Formats: sequence, structure tokens, C-alpha cells
Amino acid sequence: MTRAIKIIGGAFSFRPGLRLGQITTLKKKSVWPARGGAEGFTLAESLIVIVIIGLVAGIITVNVQRYRNNTKRLAAQQDLANIMQALDWFWAEHGRFPSTDEGLEVLANTRQGGLGPLLDNNQGLDPWGQPYRYSKPAASIAYTLNCLGADSLTGGDGANADISSKDLRR
Repeated sequence: MTRAIKIIGGAFSFRPGLRLGQITTLKKKSVWPARGGAEGFTLAESLIVIVIIGLVAGIITVNVQRYRNNTKRLAAQQDLANIMQALDWFWAEHGRFPSTDEGLEVLANTRQGGLGPLLDNNQGLDPWGQPYRYSKPAASIAYTLNCLGADSLTGGDGANADISSKDLRR
């Protein structure tokens, strides 16, 4: 009759009447069935894991890009609102809006009486690094202020859609 005793670090077997030197170590059994003696993952299992990781990374990338574009559009809208406010202050001080030739640069100049500029120099660029487009026809009292979007071309939709001061006034 063989009895097994579990001792920390392994299992040993002994038969009654055996001396200490005759105790033998039991072979540990694997939880997983044998695969020809090799342990580890098969190629199919590895490929499945790689495909799943790739799908998750793709989904995350698409969502991050969407949020990034939305954030840039919101920043452009906020910049246009700030520029429109600076143009209103310019009109209150001078009784007119800047001409197309003066552009937005006149808002970055120091005002009379030593007052600071109405607009910072770095606010002339949209989040995509392009200048905001300002125009004021001579015969008109109104101005137009545009941001061309991510593609820097007129028109477009989604992230490439233009943002106009007319859209913000609605």
C-alpha cells in the first residue's frame, strides 16, 4: 500500500517500513493535456490573440480620431467667437470694422492709450495651422470670418466642413 503525503514544495510517496532515503518524489501531472511533449500556445491560438488585439486597437484609433477632430472643430468655433468679440470691440472704439487690407493683424496691435491688443498674435491661426480668413467688402458694413476646416479647402463635410461667423450668429 502506497500513501502520498503532500509537503510544501512537492509530493512524496512512501510505503510503511521504508527508510528516509527510500522516499521517492511523485511526478507532477500537467493540468493541460500533453501536446506531443511541447508546452505553450499553438500558432492558431497566437494568431487569434493577435487578431483580437488588432481589432481592439483599430476601434480605439477610430474613436480617438473622431474625438480629436470634434475637439479641433470646437476650438475653431471658440476662436471665431473670440475674434468676433475683438472685432466688436474694434468697432466700438473706431466706429468701423477693419478693412480687408488691414485684416485681423490690426487687432493684435497695441491700442490707443497704451491699452493691450484686442487679440493675441497666436489667435490668427486655426487648430490646423491655417490663418482665419477675414474679409469686409468696402460697400458693406458686415464682415465675413471663415475657417476652412481640416482640409484647408472651401466646402467639405464632417471635419473638413468650413466654419463661418455666419453659422455662429444663428
